[in-house]
Amino acid sequence: MELLQRLAIQQDSTGPFSLLAGVIRHKGRVWLGTNKEVQQLVLQAFHAEPVGGHSGAPATYQHIKRIFFWPQLKKDVWQFVQSCSTCLQAKPDRAKYPGLLQPLPVPSESWEMVSMDFIEGLPTSGTANAILVVVDKYSKFAHFIPLCHPFTAATVAKTWLTDRELMQSTIKQHLERAQLRMKRQADKGRSERSFPVGAQILSKIGPVAYKLELPPGAAVHPVFHVSQLKLSLGSQQVAPVLPSDFAPLQVPVRVLQRRWSAGDRSVEQGLIQWSHAPIELATWEPLDALRQQFPRAPAWGHAGSKDRGNVSTPLPAGPGTTTTPSGPPHGSPSSGRPKRIRRPNQKYADSL
Repeated sequence: MELLQRLAIQQDSTGPFSLLAGVIRHKGRVWLGTNKEVQQLVLQAFHAEPVGGHSGAPATYQHIKRIFFWPQLKKDVWQFVQSCSTCLQAKPDRAKYPGLLQPLPVPSESWEMVSMDFIEGLPTSGTANAILVVVDKYSKFAHFIPLCHPFTAATVAKTWLTDRELMQSTIKQHLERAQLRMKRQADKGRSERSFPVGAQILSKIGPVAYKLELPPGAAVHPVFHVSQLKLSLGSQQVAPVLPSDFAPLQVPVRVLQRRWSAGDRSVEQGLIQWSHAPIELATWEPLDALRQQFPRAPAWGHAGSKDRGNVSTPLPAGPGTTTTPSGPPHGSPSSGRPKRIRRPNQKYADSL
């Protein structure tokens, strides 16, 4: 108010502020000051609405600073984009594959660590109808033990050979060298990622796994590899309930939005709301393939017009709903090419 009163009485021609049509401007841009409510509306409009299209932080900042200005504008834009739940869910993770490779320890002697597997369902050969495969991790020596149901651990142990002490140090050195080379090569496409224990993270299981606090009705194991986890800076809940494993067959019930995929061969896609699932779990699916898979689904009776323009079925009261024009993108093969202008051959035109 003090700034507005001062500018209304006498505008400071040397300062960055000016008063134009009753609006305070800072170097020609609309000044929002410390009005957090209006700032959030501007951020929402220039990032989540169709004019922004969920652009990255640099693009959103460039769009806003052309028209508006307030203190710490760049910092606020960066925090808003990083906490956008839609961007976290839809945009790919550009970091290297999370979680460094954790190889098993190299054993110090033969038969200290083995891997076992059963091959069953074989035709009877003599008295055997199954094979136990035992591979020593140290020497890579394999045992193929014929078994006959029923069999016991004592029956298998009788066929194992004694330890081979000769060449143990040489074999161990080669294994460690090969393992280090494999780890170094694999870690070129991986990155280290960690999360603090607390809130929904109950404990850390090993170097690259975490135990999460899941709802009581969850039917999945609570331990996840770090490659399956992302750090969420926002507070918006993805879906109020978990999908049920005992729900009947899900079919498309509604086409919420339409769009065309990018590339030389554009494909029409639709944001599909599935039966027995909330609208938050809608997914983008190719419409032609979906029609072939579910030819009598109720979604095809609610889809919009196929003409060019806005064909999105309106969403029920929900912020941030956008529509995408139908039809292939401009410049795609299906958009058609201009006809080539044919000119007469100059050699024959001069002779006429």
